Amino acid sequence: MVRVFIAIDMPEEIRIKMNEVQDRLRACAAKMTFVDPSNTHMTLKFIGEINLETLEKIRRSFAALRFDPFPVEISGVSLNPRKRPRIVWAEGEDAGYGARIQEKIDEMVSPFGIEKESRPFRPHVTLARIKKYDPSLQGAVHDVETVSFGRFTVDRIDLMESTLTPAGPVYTILDEVKG
Repeated sequence: MVRVFIAIDMPEEIRIKMNEVQDRLRACAAKMTFVDPSNTHMTLKFIGEINLETLEKIRRSFAALRFDPFPVEISGVSLNPRKRPRIVWAEGEDAGYGARIQEKIDEMVSPFGIEKESRPFRPHVTLARIKKYDPSLQGAVHDVETVSFGRFTVDRIDLMESTLTPAGPVYTILDEVKG
């Protein structure tokens, strides 16, 4: 069994800015697990645990995915969900391109028993997972809520394997499709 997802990788300049914002968030009293900036990505489809036979079918389908390169801007930090937050994320704006690609991916993997997404796609990059909320987190997020991380052009989408370890997840690119 392998644990896989499809995602857009973040450029180094955006990762550097994310690390700076995470450092500012660490000052609050909330208990959080921060995403290693080298692992930051925008998930288009979390597939989950699948067997190797299904993985090979998905790989063949994924290779046929076509898209035109598109711009993304990462800007702003917020809590999700707003009531009883569990995640701190950086918001993305992609003019709807990500949602259209996610729909294509859903159509691509559903024949292999992978459920389609029930929620609308919201482009974002997870910065931290909240383990124990503290009201000071609201102020820390307020201080960075308008930060601009930057713009980039998505010209590659990756099929990733996620191996969970005690030190955190290790991601391996299995395949990539270029726009």
